[in-house]
Amino acid sequence: MFNENTAPEVAIIGSGFGFREVLPAILSVGDFKVHLMKPRDYSESKYRDLNHPNVTFDSLDEIANRPSIKIVFISAPPFLQYKYFEYLVQFGKSIYLEKPGGLNSSEALRIERLNSKYQSNLYLGFQFRFDPAIQMSAEFVNKFSKPDRKTAKIEWNIKKSLTQMGWKQDLEKGGGVYRDHLCHAVDLLRNSFGFSDDTFRSTHQSISWKNDLINHLSLKSSNVEIDINRDYDLESSLLIEIKSGEERVLIKTEFPFKLGNYSVKHNSKPIDLPNTIALDFDARRFALTSYIRQIMMEEYGEDTNGSKSKFPSIEDAIFTQQMADCINLI
Repeated sequence: MFNENTAPEVAIIGSGFGFREVLPAILSVGDFKVHLMKPRDYSESKYRDLNHPNVTFDSLDEIANRPSIKIVFISAPPFLQYKYFEYLVQFGKSIYLEKPGGLNSSEALRIERLNSKYQSNLYLGFQFRFDPAIQMSAEFVNKFSKPDRKTAKIEWNIKKSLTQMGWKQDLEKGGGVYRDHLCHAVDLLRNSFGFSDDTFRSTHQSISWKNDLINHLSLKSSNVEIDINRDYDLESSLLIEIKSGEERVLIKTEFPFKLGNYSVKHNSKPIDLPNTIALDFDARRFALTSYIRQIMMEEYGEDTNGSKSKFPSIEDAIFTQQMADCINLI
């Protein structure tokens, strides 16, 4: 789609998800030159796996002051997202900001104000919307005969090792992986499955602990139930059930989250993904790549069959962060 003579240069900040997932997604979309912000522990030997003719390591200042870098992907942990956004937005960059969009709703609101001031193109990293199983399921849900009577249940079981260290457990750093998953769940219900904001106005939140670590997070209203669990002996799994009267859509998958591992049913009848989709693809990377491809087309002036309004926005981040603030308050 792009080539080295026409495609904009891009940068990635965040050596975890950014290097592991965002970098290969970008390189699969086009022949971009990618600038990676040099980690504090950088050495050529440690990061030799990232050797690529189109990849270089640069400082944050070099990225900010390089006019040819059009888009910066901020894939840092939540407690660092506002810091990087505040610095980079004043340089006229388009910015992809990983969910949840700051440490809490207060930072998300500050990001919104800064973005309004500098008029940057800002894309929020709710990439699960672009999962083909989610999108196909949403088509069936949005045809329910009584859409205003929908109920939903989301159960996310997270592998223990993903939550035991660093920011992924630390409440002062944004509630970690629990906040991420809760924000994803709320965003899917609102923007993929059509639940109104009023659905979340009266919610009950609870957190339970085990061995000084969070092991369960719950958010419930009269017609929505979200449960995120760490105390789980098997691998990670995800269940989404949307019901309205006799109509029902059920999505189930377990680790590894390959598209072929999904079970998607409408009223007990399987929903098959298009045969053009390789079922051995990792669902998260497939969704992320689809999203990034659309961002690049939008930025580069290609036809995306719509406007930027279809992309996850800072308003989405603010709403989901408000729901997730319970993690820091309890």
